[in-house]
Amino acid sequence: MTVALCAGRGRFVVLGLVLAVIFLVVYLSSGPSPPPAPMGRPPWTANWKRPDLHAKSPVTEVTPEAIQKIIEARLAYEPPPRNTPYNFTGFNNETGLGEDSDYLVPNFVHFLRFNEVEFDFLDFVTVLSVLRHQRPDRLFFHTNVPRFKGDYWNKLLLTPGFADVVEMVHVDLPTEIFGQPMDNDYHVWHAADITRIRILMKYGGIFLDNDSYMVRSLDPFRRFEIAMGWDDNQFMGTQVIVAHRDARFLREWLETYRGAYDKNKWYYNAGERPTTEVLFKRPELLHRVKLLFGVHYLIHKLYKAHEVWAEWRDQFCIHLLKRHQEKKFNEENFSQPPTTLREMILDVYDPLSGRARIL
Repeated sequence: MTVALCAGRGRFVVLGLVLAVIFLVVYLSSGPSPPPAPMGRPPWTANWKRPDLHAKSPVTEVTPEAIQKIIEARLAYEPPPRNTPYNFTGFNNETGLGEDSDYLVPNFVHFLRFNEVEFDFLDFVTVLSVLRHQRPDRLFFHTNVPRFKGDYWNKLLLTPGFADVVEMVHVDLPTEIFGQPMDNDYHVWHAADITRIRILMKYGGIFLDNDSYMVRSLDPFRRFEIAMGWDDNQFMGTQVIVAHRDARFLREWLETYRGAYDKNKWYYNAGERPTTEVLFKRPELLHRVKLLFGVHYLIHKLYKAHEVWAEWRDQFCIHLLKRHQEKKFNEENFSQPPTTLREMILDVYDPLSGRARIL
């Protein structure tokens, strides 16, 4: 019995020695083993590098370029087909629809920029005023340039809510109207006069000059067929237009160009002729807004040093007449000296943060 137990133990010892030798040979032939995985991490992540959550990522970083690409990839809005145009025959443009009714005019805002690639500070401020006070469902930039650029455009791209509503629409620069060439120094401006009519006839909404600052929402005028600034003893102003796309005056306004385009007069076809040929005869086609659209001459109110026009907040819009100013405004120089314009800018822009006041 004792001899049998000793023999059995001897076999286990020999087997153990053989296995140890085999393990040693395999170990020596395979080279050094990899370092153990860090504690708390699965062994298959031994070479995994923890990402730096504060590092800029080309995928997740919000940059103007990334937002621009999203906007460019967006499907363009197409207005619904006109199965039956709105019949405005007999419509009362003095009273419009009641406050309990739906809006006639969509909450679209349109800007038009021919040959203008960069936004300046006042362009930037004007758009901020629209975002703050109108909160449009869609904000259209109609343009013949492939892409906007510059610091102020980039600031707009990063402004909360802007990218959600903005749409870029390509539009060609017209060179003629009803076969009449536009080939003099007024070409771009006259082309813009015609194109704004066509834009509103396609989409409807609110059209603003690039330097028309919005003080208050234009919603009260969205229950009219069309509303425009038309002051006493003046021709109508085209800087602010609120219109249904089937507004009768839009068609008649465009028709006043037929056989009567004068390329050598700045405002004849845009304002003088439609006022005298159409509105003097049929004023009921338009809701007439006196003074409150700010299309009259307000330079002395806006830019006079050390004076603030207290009634500016009573306006709905104010045309800034930017091209009539020698001073080029920017973030550094707008605040001095104190002016009405400074107060308007501060209403939509925070100079300390360099950001918009949208809320």
